[in-house]
Amino acid sequence: MLGDYTKKQTRGSVLGKTGAVSRFSGVGATVLVALITFTALGETTPSSLIVPFVLAAGASLVGVFLVVFTKEIKLKTSSWRKADVFLPLHDKSFRVFLVANGLHWFTMAFAWPLFPYVTIDIVHATV
Repeated sequence: MLGDYTKKQTRGSVLGKTGAVSRFSGVGATVLVALITFTALGETTPSSLIVPFVLAAGASLVGVFLVVFTKEIKLKTSSWRKADVFLPLHDKSFRVFLVANGLHWFTMAFAWPLFPYVTIDIVHATV
């Protein structure tokens, strides 16, 4: 939807800035929830995890509320072509980024299932 609200010339810049703000906000929220969970509540128990879940649910509801009232722009069919979708693939740097990103997520698909095993059985972490 953000792509529909931007011009073709500035789309990458706008989406990049939006993504950066989103990522930094996520890091800030993660740190805030960690501080609330571990310092204010003392030891971590199953009941102490209620606070992060309530905060996440509240943030999701705010997001849903904001999206529901967003008006969609109607695009003219002549202004969009199927060839425009493949236009970024002509840039060599972007293709290299796509391949690197694809390899990263491919390897992570195998690594993520191993993290709980390593954490519990090898590292013997309790939290």
